[in-house]
Amino acid sequence: MVTYCDNPGYPSLQLSVIKKIPILLPPLPIQKQILAKLDAQMAQIEIMKTEAEKEKEASEEIFFSLLVNFFPTKINSTLPKGWRWGKLSEATDHWKNDIVSGPFGSNLVVADYKNSGIPIVRLQNVQRSLFLDKDIKFITKEKAEELKRHSFISGDLIMAKLGVPIGKTCTVPEFLKEGIIVADVVRIRISKSNNSKYFEYLLNSNLVTGQLTSQIIGSTRPRVNLDNVRDLIIPITDINNQNKVVKNLDKSKEECNKINVSINQKLSAISLLPSSILNEVFGKYEIPDEVTNGE
Repeated sequence: MVTYCDNPGYPSLQLSVIKKIPILLPPLPIQKQILAKLDAQMAQIEIMKTEAEKEKEASEEIFFSLLVNFFPTKINSTLPKGWRWGKLSEATDHWKNDIVSGPFGSNLVVADYKNSGIPIVRLQNVQRSLFLDKDIKFITKEKAEELKRHSFISGDLIMAKLGVPIGKTCTVPEFLKEGIIVADVVRIRISKSNNSKYFEYLLNSNLVTGQLTSQIIGSTRPRVNLDNVRDLIIPITDINNQNKVVKNLDKSKEECNKINVSINQKLSAISLLPSSILNEVFGKYEIPDEVTNGE
C-alpha cells in the first residue's frame, strides 16, 4: 500500500493512507503478554548476534596469529640457514623511488576529488592483507601527473601510516591499474626478483608491527614516517623460500576465509529472525473484510 508523492523519485506513504491502515488491537492484557514474549525473544536474538560477532572478530584474528609460525617476533633472533636479517629497502630495486609516501596534505585536498578519473587510495581502503573497495575517490589526469611520484600500480603494496594495528598492509588489486596514494599511505614496490606476497604477509606480522609501534610511543601524532618503513628490519631469503612461505600461508588464509563465510551466513540468518518472529506473531491473524473495506 504505497502511495507516491508529487516527486516520483521518492515513493512515500501519505498521512491519509496511514490513518486507514487496519491494525490488530487486542485487549491490554493480551498486548502485554505478546510484548513480554517478543521482548524475551528479541533479547535472545541480541545475545546470539553478539556471540556471532565475537566469533567473527576472533576468526579474523586467527590467520594473523599464525604468522608467528613463519616469521620471528624479535629482531636479530636466529634464522634458518639461507636466511639473513636486512632492511625492507633491500627488497626493492631503487628504494628512494620504490618506497614513497603520499603527497603533503595541502597538495591533495578534498576539493581535488572527482567522480571519475584517476583513483586515489586512502586509509579506509587499507586493511591487513585486504583491500577494501569502498568509496573510491578520483582526481583528474592532470592532477595525477602533477603527483606522479606518489603513484601506484596494481600489484604494489600499500601500508597505512597510522591506525590499529599500525602498518596495516595489503596489495593493490588488479582492477586498479594505476592511481595515487594520500599522505598517510606508503607505497612499496617490491623488486621482481622477490615474491611480493611474502612481504605483504611479513609486513602484517608482529615483528613489523612491534617495530613500528616502538617508533610512535610518546608521539603526539601517532603515525610512522617514511624512514621508519624503509629501515624496517626483516628476515630476507631467496624467492624459493619466499614461495614456500606464501604457499603455506595462502592455504591457511583460504581455510580461515571459509570459516568467515560460515560466520557471515550465520549473522545474516540471525538478522532475519526479528522480522520472521513478527510475521509469525501477527501474520496468523486475518483482518475481517468489513474492517479492511470500511471507511
